[in-house]
Amino acid sequence: MADNEVCAACRRDNEEEIAVSWCNDYIKHIHNVSKALSKTCKDHTGQKLIFCCVNHDKIVCPGCLSESHKECDINHIEKAANGIKESSAIHDLKERIHNQKGIIEKVKGEYIELSSKIGQDNEQQHERLIQLRSTIDDHLNRLEKTIDTHYNQGVDKISSNTEQLTSLAQTTQANLQDIENAETEESEVNLFHLVKRLDTSQLSDEENLQILENEISSLSIHQIPENFIEKVDAMFDEFSHDTQTTSLKDSRCHFISWIDYNGNSLRTLDLPSGVWDIYIKDKLVYCTFSNANHVTYTSFSGVTQICYTSLDLREKCKIAVGDSMIFLLEKDRNSVHKMDLNTKQRSVFLKDEIANPTHMSLDIKTKQLAVTCDEGKCLKIFKT
Repeated sequence: MADNEVCAACRRDNEEEIAVSWCNDYIKHIHNVSKALSKTCKDHTGQKLIFCCVNHDKIVCPGCLSESHKECDINHIEKAANGIKESSAIHDLKERIHNQKGIIEKVKGEYIELSSKIGQDNEQQHERLIQLRSTIDDHLNRLEKTIDTHYNQGVDKISSNTEQLTSLAQTTQANLQDIENAETEESEVNLFHLVKRLDTSQLSDEENLQILENEISSLSIHQIPENFIEKVDAMFDEFSHDTQTTSLKDSRCHFISWIDYNGNSLRTLDLPSGVWDIYIKDKLVYCTFSNANHVTYTSFSGVTQICYTSLDLREKCKIAVGDSMIFLLEKDRNSVHKMDLNTKQRSVFLKDEIANPTHMSLDIKTKQLAVTCDEGKCLKIFKT
């Protein structure tokens, strides 16, 4: 192919840059790296993505710049892309994709094991139904239908989630091939586009994978307690609120209590398992975990929701919560990250300023964050 021709993919994207070279041996590899690169803005027709917003870490066009990034620190894409081959961005992204590939296999294995386990539990429940049917046949018919419904829902959920994992594995493998083939890309601009596209895809995949992993512990079927064969009359009242969970996860109980000066318990609130650190604000208990890459909050009424999740988030984070903002101290990274509760965007708040941090405390009135450093030997205070 002549050196001055534009390939079909470039023609589809209205690319105007002339190809510098053409490699017959690695044509497939080059095509894979550049196949999904788009240099035009999806929100502003015909506008080229020629700027990079440092504040939001994204590529933008002149239209985006005038609408949403007037106060931001902006670089031209050529400047932003300069040196990306020598930076750690590709290595870090490749490591995250490799890590996700391993987690996918682990979660698929857990779903397979869980499928077998709830199948065994279902058989056990049917055996108990047979024993009771002679004396409480009408009640057991309704109960059997309930158990089967929960079992079928569990099987359907496992099947659906397993299909999602398979699709996620294919996407991850494709992203992995793209990032590994990036070494053949000569244009740093194309490489910069590739990294940003893969990073966006990776963040979405990481969130979906975290949801699938969390759902393993939520699947359940109704259980009939073994001693209820001798307690037929009392069974129906108790079974209506006696639902156990079939799970592969740890089921230890964690709670927090409010106690007055006389030692009387005013309130007790159950928390999710594996809590590492908590922060109470506006009748919400925010939690980080020793075994999970997410942050939750539990209302005083006992409702728990995930407010932030990322596979890149370290476990065992310290937490402090301000107005629409969460601060997460990652001891092994010597850093404090700031997460906006509204946009869910996370950025580095402290890095070079601290070493060996252990704890932090936020003063909401003065908007100052105190961090103990050097294993508690010094205290540093920062404006937030």
